Amino acid sequence: MPKKQQKNGFWYFMMDFKKAEEHHGRSFPGGLKEVQNDPECSRRWKTLSNTEKQRYNDLAKKEKGRTVKLTGLGEPIVLIQERARQLQEKEENMKLDIAETIRLAKECGNVPDLTFYLIHVNYFYSKDRPDSSVDYTPAELGIIEFSLAEGVKSFLHQIINVTVEIGYARETMEHGESTHKIPTDYARGQGDYGKIYETFREFFKSTKEQTGKIPPIYTAQKNKAVVTSFLDRITRAADLPDDTFPLYSLECLFGKLMFLCNPEIDRNCNPILLAESELEKDAFAYSSNIECEYHHMIEGTSIHCSLSIVRQWGFTICDYCCSFFGVKMIPNVHCPAVSMTDDLDILATNIACLHIEKKHIPGTVKSMTGVTEEYRLKKAGRTAQEEARRRREAIKNPLVIIDHSLLQPKPLSPPPPVPVENRNKHLRPLRAPKSLKLIVEGSDGDVPALDDVNFPSMGAPRHARSARIVSKLVKGAGRGGIPSQ
Repeated sequence: MPKKQQKNGFWYFMMDFKKAEEHHGRSFPGGLKEVQNDPECSRRWKTLSNTEKQRYNDLAKKEKGRTVKLTGLGEPIVLIQERARQLQEKEENMKLDIAETIRLAKECGNVPDLTFYLIHVNYFYSKDRPDSSVDYTPAELGIIEFSLAEGVKSFLHQIINVTVEIGYARETMEHGESTHKIPTDYARGQGDYGKIYETFREFFKSTKEQTGKIPPIYTAQKNKAVVTSFLDRITRAADLPDDTFPLYSLECLFGKLMFLCNPEIDRNCNPILLAESELEKDAFAYSSNIECEYHHMIEGTSIHCSLSIVRQWGFTICDYCCSFFGVKMIPNVHCPAVSMTDDLDILATNIACLHIEKKHIPGTVKSMTGVTEEYRLKKAGRTAQEEARRRREAIKNPLVIIDHSLLQPKPLSPPPPVPVENRNKHLRPLRAPKSLKLIVEGSDGDVPALDDVNFPSMGAPRHARSARIVSKLVKGAGRGGIPSQ
């Protein structure tokens, strides 16, 4: 019996390569043999550093002579455990990096000058992967360059065009109509992830020239999976590794700043939970003129705009931290324009921000009755001409309001007296009595005896009932006999 071949470091690398490629939509019907013959797999293995190769070789040595346990999908359990360990190590390194950055800036006294990049991504639809993770198809990108001293310094916004896969059209329409309402073929959108990568990388050019590396990007925990799917697509389009753009936790950053700005906070509290609760207040969600150009023209979508959301994050951090560092807040930089004025200015600004060009995009998803909102408005909705005609008629025939409390009630005349002869006269005959005594009272005949013949018990045998009927009939011609006289 041939000896079973031992798994080497390249075998574990192939499993990682296969999972990463399947993550991006590829499939390998031939299994690991097809992966082994893939030239891209061999090229990436050769470009690995000695440290990375040693990690895979250590896995092979650790499992040498032992039975490799696989999951239901055929993936080694030890490899999954190694990924989980790496993810946990990555999270710890992120927290240490954020804490060290703020500590050094505090010692140098330049915390307000620290520059951060905040990102948010909307999506069209999502689909499940074989490893139970979720892949999101991005729809819109919003990112800002931000610091406490200068507020929102610059921003990048991009709508992405996609071709919807078969089976996801309805989810795309439902999710879009309930949130951002972005069409999949927007005229000013971009569908080339290579060009999106170039624009995205250019946005970090100034910081990269100063530090020599790409700075970390911060996002909220609930948006992390969507942002990760977007970063995977642009790095794959540029043929770069997945970790080219380090993605950090916005709650972790904000929590550290909250502890720094408020020494009275109990140090036993979790800073991430405090920051998360502060961000979820959405204090600036309905601020005007912080959304992108597209959502500025579409009714009811500004709160879902990616650019609006990242600006709200920046305003929230400034609102909490600027007073501690003595930074003067500037409208439209550290906070919305209306938050720095009095009530009259707020009212005037809100009136000035009203736009009649805003339009409502009706839904195209069929309801349970099989009718879309677009069809309902087309058939049952009023046109502009019909609405104008109704208003003209309303002006000609104004509504008359009658206040009945001001009217004097007229005295009521007493009803005419009822004649004496009609007072005891019934208007309709009384109902016939139902008691046996009243029924037989005054009748000429004898009261029937309460015996079994006149009042047989219910459910009497069929033959007894037939005998009584026959006793009253005389035999003769015809069906049923001749009745007796």
